[in-house]
Amino acid sequence: MFHTKQGPIGWEDAAKLAEEYDEVLKCEEPGHELYISEHGTLRWVADPIKEQEIMDELGASDLNDLFCNGADKNDPRIRELYKHMGYSLYGFWEVFYWEVNNPLAYQYLNKQGKKRIQITTVVEVNDDIDTDAFVYCFKDLIERQAKVSSNDEKNGIQQNIISVKGG
Repeated sequence: MFHTKQGPIGWEDAAKLAEEYDEVLKCEEPGHELYISEHGTLRWVADPIKEQEIMDELGASDLNDLFCNGADKNDPRIRELYKHMGYSLYGFWEVFYWEVNNPLAYQYLNKQGKKRIQITTVVEVNDDIDTDAFVYCFKDLIERQAKVSSNDEKNGIQQNIISVKGG
């Protein structure tokens, strides 16, 4: 919630409110209007007619139906659907731009001149190796040359975002 007046807000002003908003608004096609609700939430302006047109095009009656039938949330039409539903901008960031909720977000994120690539590494070790010690040493080696941020997901999978400085 923001201490900003209720009503329409431009993209430039909205981007200044939070880093997540700036990230979204730099990547999305301009033009869809934003507003601050009576509760102080930044939202896309809803358009129920466009929302229904997209649902009809995708052959679904609601979001549950849509995703149960195999819809890919990285389909640009799905992002447009969420906009026309009047989704909050922070919720939009969480669904589409936060790597924890969208492992393919790196494909369309632009981090001000940086791009992300996804590398999956599997390391096979002997049964007698202390895996905790190995992971600690492995991360230590990476951190000497890189900035690593981690987050634990509910299912115990750890995701690392690594930034390496050129030298």
